[in-house]
Amino acid sequence: MQFGRRIPNLLHDEHVATMSALEKLEGLLGRYRLKQPPEAADPDVAAVLGQVASALSAEMTTHFNFEEEVLFPVLMSRGEGDIGELLAEEHAAILPLGERVSALATEGRRDGFAPDAWAEFHRLSAELIERLVSHVQKEELSLLALLDDVLEDEDDARLTEEFLMRR
Repeated sequence: MQFGRRIPNLLHDEHVATMSALEKLEGLLGRYRLKQPPEAADPDVAAVLGQVASALSAEMTTHFNFEEEVLFPVLMSRGEGDIGELLAEEHAAILPLGERVSALATEGRRDGFAPDAWAEFHRLSAELIERLVSHVQKEELSLLALLDDVLEDEDDARLTEEFLMRR
């Protein structure tokens, strides 16, 4: 998907990376059932856990903060604040879940998973996948198109600069 403005494209690229990490996480959950923890020494498992931890900790927090602190106020000033309010509510539910999954992924990668830790990781990861996929779809179908429509060139340049500075 390509947009005329740069900021929707940058956000879309982050969504694509997040969805890729979630697909790999979903594959890991499918290969190792609830009561069968994977071996952390397995390079494929370690790679997925590392990617998930990275995508969920810094990336998700940075992405959500940018939207809430920079993007949503711009939309509100244009009379388009409803979508920002809805997405911020979802952020509040998703972020703690993502932080916990990230912490468990980091611990599991480092130390392996005890059965109870794997069960928690598995359960919370499945919930996170469901919530985050739905959230990304809302942003892709509503937020990005709205940004492409309501932003002026100067807004897009300023938002892009702020986005890149936060990375």
